[in-house]
Amino acid sequence: MKRKSVDNWEEGQLFVFGDDGEVLPYTEAPPEPAPEAPAAPEPEPEETFEARWGAADAPRSAEAFLAERSERPERTGRRVRRREPEDPFEFEYCNDPEEWERRAKEKAEKKGRKRPKRSLKMRAAAALARREYTRKALREKLLRGLEEGETEADVDEALNDMERWGYLSDERFAKVRARNKASVLGDRRIREELRREGVAQETAKIAMNEIAEPENVRCYRLWKRRFGELPADRKEREKQIRYLLYRGFSMSSIDDVLRGRVIVEEEEVTDWGL
Repeated sequence: MKRKSVDNWEEGQLFVFGDDGEVLPYTEAPPEPAPEAPAAPEPEPEETFEARWGAADAPRSAEAFLAERSERPERTGRRVRRREPEDPFEFEYCNDPEEWERRAKEKAEKKGRKRPKRSLKMRAAAALARREYTRKALREKLLRGLEEGETEADVDEALNDMERWGYLSDERFAKVRARNKASVLGDRRIREELRREGVAQETAKIAMNEIAEPENVRCYRLWKRRFGELPADRKEREKQIRYLLYRGFSMSSIDDVLRGRVIVEEEEVTDWGL
């Protein structure tokens, strides 16, 4: 190969000086061929359900299922949804009959069912079945719940029937209330409650006379449960007096208790083997 001299170089060429002082033109090395990628293996034929188990047991495709469904005759009957049984514990626990009745009414209205209309006499009897009422208190309750077509005269007529049948009695209410409140209230507070409920003065007097223990004894029992010891100073004495006065006891009964004039025999506690 004939070499070119130094004077014959052209601009743009790269020369490398060797040991002999001559320059050789630079030539790029030819690119190496890229390695060939290995050929992908041919996919094995997929084993179908028909080929393995037979065409009779093969599952149907979605198109075949829809085509078969469209050929069936349409059903004209309406499918009835099965009604689930009502849960008896759906309501929150409540021991107030009136509140329970109100919740049941709201639940019935939400379901679109209206409760059957009840007469005034039925409503009055239902209220008296839950607890005792005076005529005044029951009349106010029925007047608050008057429905269309009902008047005050109808309420008075229903109350007269309740009294005639023995379901409504101010005297019975007064006796029950006085007996229940006697252990925690004095005579003054009991008379105030009976008057507020609409009990006549003579009826309240009869109920008060049937209380078993006198007021000073009941005052002593309440004082014994609440304090148990005589006051040590004036401040403690005033505190006990205020408490008993608020409960409705008279000052004479309170004075008997704080001066130790009330003697109550302690009831013997019998061991029942508990």
